[in-house]
Amino acid sequence: MRRFLPPFVLVALLCEPAFADSIDLASYLARLPVRHYSGPHIVAGLLALMVINYAVNYLVIGLPAICFARADRRAVTVGLIWLTLLGQIADRVGALVALFLFAPPLARMLGIRSVGAWMLGLLAMNFLCSAIAVGALALYFLRRRWKVRPGLAWGIAVTAAVLTNPVWGPVVLSLVPTLRVGAH
Repeated sequence: MRRFLPPFVLVALLCEPAFADSIDLASYLARLPVRHYSGPHIVAGLLALMVINYAVNYLVIGLPAICFARADRRAVTVGLIWLTLLGQIADRVGALVALFLFAPPLARMLGIRSVGAWMLGLLAMNFLCSAIAVGALALYFLRRRWKVRPGLAWGIAVTAAVLTNPVWGPVVLSLVPTLRVGAH
């Protein structure tokens, strides 16, 4: 298996992403508009986002746990690395659950006909599912790993579920005008 991994990684980094019927599920799951970027740019972008994600998690989850619950600073700092990595998985699970729950047949049953309305519904469902997944993960770390008392742990977890929700990324990106190099 190890001998197949380097060529696979190399091909994945160098190939232009393929899109079936112009549906860009990779952007939905990766939370990046991957269509216009090369593999190395995507990897660099993901690493930068992980560092930013860790910093936000530290501000929203770590500092309150350290300051108000007197949790061990080293345990929280190291634990947040794992929480940040597992949070990516939790978010993707939330995205897939949202996609399943708000699938086109359900949208049709609810009377949603336009693609724009479906995407807004999917985004709202994704926000809810990701909030539950990320909040539950934060609550686990706060209660089980760092021994934060229940009321404070729930408060921090709910705050984290809203403020660190990865669905904010596409919303913010949609509000930022597209930058085109060399465009006149």
